[in-house]
Amino acid sequence: MNKKYISLVVIFVLIFTACDGNMKAQTSPVSNLATASPTHIPVDLNARAVLTSVGDVILHQSVIDGGKLANGKYNYDYIFKYAAPIFKASDYTIANYEGTLNGSPYSGYPMFGAPDAIATALKNAGVDMVTTANNHAFDRGVSGLQRTPTVFIKNGIKVIGTRSKTTDPKFQIVNVNGIKIGFTGYTFETIGTPTGKALNGMPLPSSAFGLVDSFNPSRESTFQNNMKQMAARIKAMKKAKAECIVFELHWGQEYQTVSDATEKRLAKFLSDNGVDVIFGHHPHVLQEISVIHSSVSGKNTLVYYSLGNVLANMLYNTHGTNGYAEDAAIARVEIARDGKGKISIVSGRYIKTYCYKDNSTGKTKHSIVPVKAALKNPSGFGMKNQTSLLTASSQRISKVLSKSGGMKNGILIREY
Repeated sequence: MNKKYISLVVIFVLIFTACDGNMKAQTSPVSNLATASPTHIPVDLNARAVLTSVGDVILHQSVIDGGKLANGKYNYDYIFKYAAPIFKASDYTIANYEGTLNGSPYSGYPMFGAPDAIATALKNAGVDMVTTANNHAFDRGVSGLQRTPTVFIKNGIKVIGTRSKTTDPKFQIVNVNGIKIGFTGYTFETIGTPTGKALNGMPLPSSAFGLVDSFNPSRESTFQNNMKQMAARIKAMKKAKAECIVFELHWGQEYQTVSDATEKRLAKFLSDNGVDVIFGHHPHVLQEISVIHSSVSGKNTLVYYSLGNVLANMLYNTHGTNGYAEDAAIARVEIARDGKGKISIVSGRYIKTYCYKDNSTGKTKHSIVPVKAALKNPSGFGMKNQTSLLTASSQRISKVLSKSGGMKNGILIREY
C-alpha cells in the first residue's frame, strides 16, 4: 500500500508539473491581459473623443409656428433631419438654447418662449447637453429661468449655465469615451448697477442671482471678480477629476464677424487658468477660430469665438447682415489622451451650415443644411433649385474663416 501511495503521489506531481510547464509555455503577456481580472486592466491611455458643438438655437415666431401640427401639438424633428447624423456621429454634442421654455403662450422676438417640443427634438437629433446661459434666459422671469433647465433634464439632456435651484450643479463632468470632460457655461450681463445684475436690460431679483452663471464686462471691478469666480470654478472641475475643461460662452458684439477685445481678454484669462476649449455664441454670425498658447498654464486653448445661428429666422437682410446671420458652423473637436496620460486637443474642425427656410407649404419650415454635402446633392437636402443660396453661404463662411485654417500651436483647424 505504501508503494502504491508513493507511486500515486509521484504521478500526481509529474502531471501537475507538466501542466504548469505547458501553461507557462503557452501564456503570453497579451493572453495574461485578456484573462486578467477587470480590476487589473489598465486605463486606456490612448483614448480619443469627438466633441461637437453648435451655436444659437433660436425659435423666432415663424420657427415656432412651423412646427405646429393639425392637432395643436408641436414637433420640430424635421428641422434637424440633416444635422442629426452629424450630431449622432459625434461622441458628445452640445447646443446653445437661446430663450425659455415656460409653457404657452409662445412667442418669438423679443421675449422668447417656445414649446417644450424643441427639447424633445434636440434630444432626438442627438444633442446630449445644452447651455442655457444667454441674454434671453430671463425673458419669462424667474419662473422661465427655473423651468427651462427642468424641461431639458426631463428630456434626458444635461444642462449648464442656468439651474432651477441654487443648489443644483454649476458644472457637469461627463465621461466621453473614457475621457472625463468638464463643461460649464456663462453669459454676459448688461450693465446693471454696482450691486445688481441685469440680462438684456432687465434687472434680476436677488433670488435669481445664483440661478444663472454670468459676467459683467461693463463694470471693471465686477468683471475682475467674475473672472476670479471662473478660475475657482476651473479648480473645482479639476478637483472633480475633469481631464479636459470646456467653456460655453455667450459673449461678443452682435453681427460682428471678428471677435472683440473683451472676448480676447477673457479667452486669454481662461487659457492661463487651464481651459482647453471655448465655444462662443451670441453675435448671430460666425467669427474666427483661433488657438491661444498660454505660457502660464502651458495650454493650447482652442477657441471658436462665435459659431453663428445654427437655427433662427434671421433673413439675408436682417440688421444689414447680408446673409451672414443665415450661416453657421458645427464645431467638431477631437480630444486625445496619449500613452503618458496627457490630454490634448488634436483638431478643431468645422462643418459649414446654412439655415434654409422653405415657404412652399404655406408656412415657413426651417432646416439646418450641411453646405458641403448639399452642394454635392442638393435634392437630397431639399434644395434642388437653391444651389445659389448654398454657394453664397459657403463663400461667406470661407471669407470669415479665411485666416483660421492650418496648424496652429499643434492643433489642426480646417473644414470637415
